[in-house]
Order: sequence, then C-alpha cells, then structure tokens
Amino acid sequence: MDWAYLSDLFGHSLKPDTAAIIGHSLGGYAALATAGGHPTAFPWETPDHQSRPVEVKHDDRVRALVLLAPAAAWYMPPDSLRDVRVPILMLTGEKDDICEVPGPKTLPDGRQIFMSEGHSAIIKRGISDKSLVTHRVVASAGHFSFISPYPDAMINPAFPPSQDPAGFDREGFHEEMNAEVLAFLTAAFQAPVGR
Repeated sequence: MDWAYLSDLFGHSLKPDTAAIIGHSLGGYAALATAGGHPTAFPWETPDHQSRPVEVKHDDRVRALVLLAPAAAWYMPPDSLRDVRVPILMLTGEKDDICEVPGPKTLPDGRQIFMSEGHSAIIKRGISDKSLVTHRVVASAGHFSFISPYPDAMINPAFPPSQDPAGFDREGFHEEMNAEVLAFLTAAFQAPVGR
C-alpha cells in the first residue's frame, strides 16, 4: 500500500491512511491477515511438520474488506480473527466445492482432509462483532465465478478458472457484484472507524 500512497501518478487522489482490500480465495486469506487476522499453518506446511502461527504484518490503514469465495481454513483456531474489526462484505458461491461445500478435500500434495463446514462459517464464527459481516450466498455460483469473465478463446474445461456451474451467467453476475461492492465500500468509508 505504501507504493500507492507515494505514487506521483495517483497518490494525491487517495484518502490518506485509508484502504480497502478485495480478495478472492487465497486473496481473502491475505486480506484477513492484513486486517488483523492471526493465521496458523497446518503441520504439512511447515518444515518440521508442526502447526504454528504464521507471522504477518497487520496494516491499520485497512478500513474494509471484500471477501470473494475466501479461503479461511488457516483461521480455524479460536481467536484467530479476534483483531479483525472492519466492515466485511463476503460473497460466496452456492456451488463452491473448493471452499464452501463440506466434505473431503484434496491437498496439493495429494493428501485428503475433511472440512466439516464451509470457509465462510469459519469467518462468521471468528469475527467478534458479527454486525461487521455482511454475507451473501450467490445462487448457482462456483468458486471461480468471482473472477472476471475470460475471453471466449480462453474458456475451456481444461482451464477451471474459466468454468462456472451450468446456467450461471458470469458476465451478468459481475455487473451486479461490481455495483454491490461499490455500494458497500461507499457506505463503509462513510462509517466511523472501528479500531
């Protein structure tokens, strides 16, 4: 964020010490970490195979979060999100089989784990002030439905980010989502700061 505030091109147009982060999937994880979250690494993610806190730098300039199909498994331990005290708009997909549909999940190394709940439930449970979270489940949306539409030449079943559940209109949804995000951020930046 420092780069943006110091930019000769547009730094003068930014409201000082005020930012919002919009994050999809692992970007949602990173947004929560920057806004005060305390993630914990799983044993298979550390050299000694021990679960341990992940060191992150929090940034008090973050005043709002937009989480799109957020990945939040690293915030399962109690109190992981106790210090996230900003308004959050969270949009999740009804058919998101990566982050929202409970059940067995395959890790990058092929190992299987079982998720008993969706990642949005971890966030809603972990944020102390429940009034800060606005959550909407998007009908028929999948995990990748929140990514900007791809050109026709890139839409291919072999490229999962270009795919949506049958009948989902990604282009139409993005028009709706963009308006929702703008309205949320406009309201969030008019509200008093909650830190």
